[in-house]
Amino acid sequence: MQTSRDIRISVVLSTYQEPLRYVTEALESMLYQSVAPIEVIVVVDDIDNEAVLEYLYKKQSLDARLIIIKNEKPQGLAYCRNVGIKETTGDFIALMDADDIAEPERFEAQHKYLEQQVADVVFSQVSFIDERGTNIGEFSPMLKNPRKDIFLKHVFAHPTAFAKATLFDDEKYDTKFKRAQDIELWIRLIFSGKRFAITPQSLLRYRLHRNQAVAQRISRQSAYAQYGFKIARKHFRFQYKNAAYWVFATKWLFYYALYTIVPNFVLVSLVKLKDLLRK
Repeated sequence: MQTSRDIRISVVLSTYQEPLRYVTEALESMLYQSVAPIEVIVVVDDIDNEAVLEYLYKKQSLDARLIIIKNEKPQGLAYCRNVGIKETTGDFIALMDADDIAEPERFEAQHKYLEQQVADVVFSQVSFIDERGTNIGEFSPMLKNPRKDIFLKHVFAHPTAFAKATLFDDEKYDTKFKRAQDIELWIRLIFSGKRFAITPQSLLRYRLHRNQAVAQRISRQSAYAQYGFKIARKHFRFQYKNAAYWVFATKWLFYYALYTIVPNFVLVSLVKLKDLLRK
């Protein structure tokens, strides 16, 4: 019978400009799971964040499981994930973002579900929280047909990924993608035959930054539109016969055109109108 000590889990977390409080909450939630990880690899993509670095090194002196990797200059999330994954030694790899909070039973529940479903990677439902940690909603995706679902809807919450280490043997994040690098990777993995699943319970508190300035939000959405369209172009050669792909490609072409053509002052007005209608 397999015990929790036999489940060798490595965590990969990267941090870039997150406040110390967020990083502390994220890391603590990883270290003190009901099934403890053998290592937590933190890739620091912002070496000027002195408060975070000081905390990490102090924590490392108290817990040998913590491994810190510093980039000399910012490299982006895809690069950080690849570097962290390369250093793992566990049989399973859990991904995490530096501003989210994992539930204490996350690893235990995901490992159990991965074994039950005979899957290669398992995600979970999530609870949305705001900057203060207040619950503001739920994300409860259903997975029916991965080869269609990946193109038709947002179905996988990236920081909930829990995978067999072998998942990343042949495929890595494409560092050309500064945004949506997870979707691009999941497409490749799904069509290479890897098995995906989503737990029925919520195992992560996913932080939404609603108080960002309008200009920041537009810049972020514009970047997603650019890289969403880039994904569509990259996979056209292999997916042009897939009807679901065309829904995906059309959507991202529309958003790419919207953020490229529409004047910024119009975009600002649209975002403010959307916020007003939401209240």
